[in-house]
Amino acid sequence: MTVYAYPDVSLSSSLRTMTEKADVVVLGSYKKALDAEKGDSPNADSQKRDCSFQVKQVLKGEDVPKTITVSKEYSIRMTYQAEGQDIPYQMPVYTFTEPQMGETYLLFLKEGQKTYSLSSEPGEVRKDGKEACLSSHFFSEDPGTLPTLTAQAETDSTVYHIAVQSGDEQKKDFLSGMDWEEVVEEVQSLA
Repeated sequence: MTVYAYPDVSLSSSLRTMTEKADVVVLGSYKKALDAEKGDSPNADSQKRDCSFQVKQVLKGEDVPKTITVSKEYSIRMTYQAEGQDIPYQMPVYTFTEPQMGETYLLFLKEGQKTYSLSSEPGEVRKDGKEACLSSHFFSEDPGTLPTLTAQAETDSTVYHIAVQSGDEQKKDFLSGMDWEEVVEEVQSLA
C-alpha cells in the first residue's frame, strides 16, 4: 500500500532566517549517540534520537555548556486502519538526517529544558572540506523529488508495508559552493 503525503514543514531559505529562528547557534561536532531512545514503542507520539554535541564556539546565545544534548525527532506515531482496527506504527520524518559523528557542524537550535532541538529546516550546516553543505533532505545541489519513506504496521496475522511519497520537490541548496569560513563569518555577523 502506498500513502501519498505532503510534508508540512516551514523551510528556511537563507542563513539570516535560520539565525533569526534560533535561540542558540553553535559550532562543534556530534560525539556519540546516547543510549536512551525516547518512545521506542509504536504507541509513543514520536521517537527521538539524542546525541551529545561538543561545542567549540557559541555564535549566538548565552550560557551554553561545552557539551550539550541534541534531540532529533526521527519518527511520528501514525495509525493504519485495517481488519477493523487502528494499527499504530512509527513513520520516519523527512526532517531527520543521521548525524555524522566527529564531523564539524553549525547547529541552529531551540533551547529546551534539558536538551536542544533544531530550530528550523534546515537546522544543520556541515563542513565538507573547505565548503559548507546543508544537512537536509529538502535541499540538494541537484534537486529532485523527496525520497520515499517506508514503515510497517503489524497485527498478529499481517504485516502492512507502507510507503509515503511526497510530490514535493527538493529546493536548490542555497549554500552550495560557499566557503565554510565565509558561512561562519556571515552567521556571526547576523547573530
